[in-house]
Amino acid sequence: MSFRRTVFALAGILAVACSPQNPDSGGNNQPGPVDPEGETVKVTSVTLSNTSLTIQVGDSETLTATVYPPNAEDVSLTWKSDDSQIATVRDGVVTGVATGTTRITAAAGGKSAVCKVTVIRKVIPVATITVSPSTVSLTEGEETTLEAEVLPMDADDRTVTWTVSPASVVTVTPNGFKATIKAVSPGNATIKATSSNGSVFGTCNVEVKEKVLPKDADFTVKVFYRCPGDSFRPEILYSDGRTATPSSWSVEGGDFVSVSSDGTVSVTGFSSSPATLVAIVEEVRTEAVIWSDVRINTGNPEPVVPSEAPPVTLSLKDAKDAVVRLVYLSGTNSWASLPEGRIGSVSTADQHVATAAADGSAVKVTPVGIGDTTVSFTIGGASITLPVNVCSDFQSGGKITYPEDDYGTL
Repeated sequence: MSFRRTVFALAGILAVACSPQNPDSGGNNQPGPVDPEGETVKVTSVTLSNTSLTIQVGDSETLTATVYPPNAEDVSLTWKSDDSQIATVRDGVVTGVATGTTRITAAAGGKSAVCKVTVIRKVIPVATITVSPSTVSLTEGEETTLEAEVLPMDADDRTVTWTVSPASVVTVTPNGFKATIKAVSPGNATIKATSSNGSVFGTCNVEVKEKVLPKDADFTVKVFYRCPGDSFRPEILYSDGRTATPSSWSVEGGDFVSVSSDGTVSVTGFSSSPATLVAIVEEVRTEAVIWSDVRINTGNPEPVVPSEAPPVTLSLKDAKDAVVRLVYLSGTNSWASLPEGRIGSVSTADQHVATAAADGSAVKVTPVGIGDTTVSFTIGGASITLPVNVCSDFQSGGKITYPEDDYGTL
């Protein structure tokens, strides 16, 4: 063996021992592309960092290409997009142009690698959420409505989730971009409207104040027209609808009315003047008036319903201005006080004898001259006509009297 052959043989052995493994060789040490005779080293493979890629329109991603062997004579890369209307590529930077699918190819030394690129529509995220109003002050039991403004208007998902902390102070009832909050107990709470991905939110700070209960209790009916034998319990309420419990009851200015400690009122007789019913609630005095000033009997022994009530005769004696308060009691065949708001269409047949008009829950009959006439009015759906006689002594200005012999007993 000549000296020259010996040198070439040693160089070949060193080249094999020092050359990198081929990635496709499975780890076995095989001869590399180095030519011991000094021939050109060729590219054996090109690989990409991604074989598939999904990007949004307008976004960019970078692909990294690896050429093997690195000492190949021509490792320069050429990049190409199959459809530049969908995605473009420059030096490995892929940019989405329009929705669709295309392929990006990287080539070097006659070898190439491909990446499938899918371009999707640009997702527009929520940028800001503003809750209005941003601060609220409520009293226990009160409610109000909040509204969330979510921008931009063309965001892909503008839904919001409403939450409250702590829930012991305020409750929240969601309704899309709006929410109804209700004050539960005194304290402070935060209402939050959050985007679907949880990255953006808006808040409202809520202060709940203790409810101060009113002390304005009063009778629901201020004037009672009752007959002897009637027994009832008047209602006293605060302005917020709560029932008041008086600490004491009393009657002033009338011995025809009595009241028990539980507020039961009993009417025992007639009187031409009213009595005053007094209740003390939280050391505050409240009053109502009780009348028992009309006695008229139908003379009909058989019960009838109010819409079929027969007429009765009313004589006005010794009075310039008589107020007649009537309602038919079918169970007792008698007329008593009218309920609120039941009087309508009041008229008289002869206004030279008497005039009549509705007066709250009463019919007010005013004598004008001596004679007979009728007063007509309606009670709910019933039409009632009462004969009225005006005597010569009405001008005396005295009080109305009700002789037992003329009117009997209710």
